[in-house]
Amino acid sequence: MNKKSVNKGKQLKFAREYRGHTQVGLCKEIKGLSQGNLSRFEKGFEGAVNDDKLVEIMELLNFPVSFLDAIIRPVYTSYGLIY
Repeated sequence: MNKKSVNKGKQLKFAREYRGHTQVGLCKEIKGLSQGNLSRFEKGFEGAVNDDKLVEIMELLNFPVSFLDAIIRPVYTSYGLIY
């Protein structure tokens, strides 16, 4: 696990939640994707989901695959830290 794989996991989780999917719900729509592997990927274990599945997931979520490599920096506001 490295910073890049942790970031990809966070990005995927953001995209999934933004589109209103749970892990279980998303796995029901992607053949061969287990909830356990999705969870591991979102926690930063990059090998838990193969590249072909990532393409399927991102297409279903209507996000470009390149979104997984985006670097999201925290923003500090008067309300506190937000991402």
